[in-house]
Amino acid sequence: MKNGTALLCSVLLLMIFICNGAIAVIYSNTGISLSSEEDNQTLALTNSFTDTISTDKSVSLQAYLESGGEAGEIMVVKVTIKNIGEATTNYSVNITGYESWADSANLDKKIFIIQPWDSEEATITFDVKEEALGDNIFDIDIFSDGKLVVSQPIQVDIGPISNDTESRISALERWENVLYKMILSIQTSLQGLTDKINFQQTKIDSHETRITALENKNSTIINNTIFVNSSNLAYFKYLSYTDRKNIICGYGKDNHLNKLIDLNVNCTITYKKYSTREIATCICKEIK
Repeated sequence: MKNGTALLCSVLLLMIFICNGAIAVIYSNTGISLSSEEDNQTLALTNSFTDTISTDKSVSLQAYLESGGEAGEIMVVKVTIKNIGEATTNYSVNITGYESWADSANLDKKIFIIQPWDSEEATITFDVKEEALGDNIFDIDIFSDGKLVVSQPIQVDIGPISNDTESRISALERWENVLYKMILSIQTSLQGLTDKINFQQTKIDSHETRITALENKNSTIINNTIFVNSSNLAYFKYLSYTDRKNIICGYGKDNHLNKLIDLNVNCTITYKKYSTREIATCICKEIK
């Protein structure tokens, strides 16, 4: 009889899930219960998973009590967000409604970019007030591209402060682990920023070196011909022959030179005067 009842519950669960798509499921050690999310019914948080599916069938939410649940202690809740839509989606998570029974609720990650049928996890750390006893509620709100797709009330039963020294030590150790993970995440982010800054600084230093070389380059003018000693400079290798030719010809014409050798280009410039203007012809040869 028990097996038959379990089978009936499983079939009923499958039928309701497919027909409505807006079903909240509570998994616990005592069995399975169903409630409609359209009625915004509260889910009871245990050390097992609670599931809820958004009304537009685009995202699912899981939450379970990882540790804590006592007045005046730290309580840690783990949540899993899964994209059950057909496109990669941006999600943001917000925790509200805890202020009457907890001093703070810290979410270690608030922004998610999730591909179809992939999931991401986040941890909520509550600092429970000492006077918070009994059933208390907080809300998990999930936004998709700025639109609210899940607003799920979660009920948690806060028990009295335990006098067990071992449990207090364990709670402190768990809190220490949470802080360590947060610090490690911040350090990783800072290291990434430092690496990017160092990379940009290296590029800037390289540009400054090349500019300084150009500014300090020595040149000599003999018989209206300018000779530049650029044998120790390799900046011209970044320019094509056409670009170097245009630079040498342009500079020579502007300064009315007859010959200009630079950037591995040897250019001869001739001028022909007309009644109203003068035309300059620049013939160059690349120096191999």
